[in-house]
Amino acid sequence: GKWTASRMVSSAHGMGGNYIYDCEWINDGYPVLTWQSTVTLPEDLVLTTAAQLRLVAFTVNSGKDDFSGKTIRLGRDIDLDSREWVPIGGNKQEDTSGKSFKGTFDGQGHTIDALGLAGIFQITGNNVTLKNINFINGAWGIGGGAIYSDVEDGMLVVDNCNFTNNTGSNGGAIYINQNGKLIVNNSNFISNEGFYGGSIKANDLIVMNSKFTGNDANNNNGAVYADYAIIKDCEFTGHNTNQDGGSVYIIY
Repeated sequence: GKWTASRMVSSAHGMGGNYIYDCEWINDGYPVLTWQSTVTLPEDLVLTTAAQLRLVAFTVNSGKDDFSGKTIRLGRDIDLDSREWVPIGGNKQEDTSGKSFKGTFDGQGHTIDALGLAGIFQITGNNVTLKNINFINGAWGIGGGAIYSDVEDGMLVVDNCNFTNNTGSNGGAIYINQNGKLIVNNSNFISNEGFYGGSIKANDLIVMNSKFTGNDANNNNGAVYADYAIIKDCEFTGHNTNQDGGSVYIIY
């Protein structure tokens, strides 16, 4: 029969590493060969499909482009479609290359649903901004369910984002592993769960104008666990923890 785009995609998935994912930017919805991933992506990226999000992840993780000085936008809600996903910036358990997204990611109020498959971002680049994004159902055994950051110096800004039902071993939604600064503004954290910090675990933290509702920690602190923190104009409601700090636990 006729080789439609969907039939070619289905066949390509069974052939393994020679193919990335279908993407209309390159092949009008047909499978993308590995060598075709070297094609330069559009300057003004507006993502509307899981395939496009995967190609952005591949572009970052392969070292082709870190999107420094650029803005990527979401044009609609995206879920990971129950297919293989490596977070944008790689998986720390498998990828120690240090490749990272270094630009601005603007969700324009849309949602990335990880479907409980994995985390969404691993940030190792300095001065990254994530804004206007709804992160839901991220799950990551090494850190924050949605975002894991391993920045030694620099800053991650999270502005006007919502985090719902994310789970991680450290920080249910966000985990900053090194000494980089995390700034969270005008964001909501709802029903996230972590071992340390139901929503956030960080060393150097500023949180402003944000709400934390129903987040749980299996060890310390139901919502926020930090070494150093400034918390201003925030609301905390209904958190649970097995040990110290019902809502906030600050070491120093």
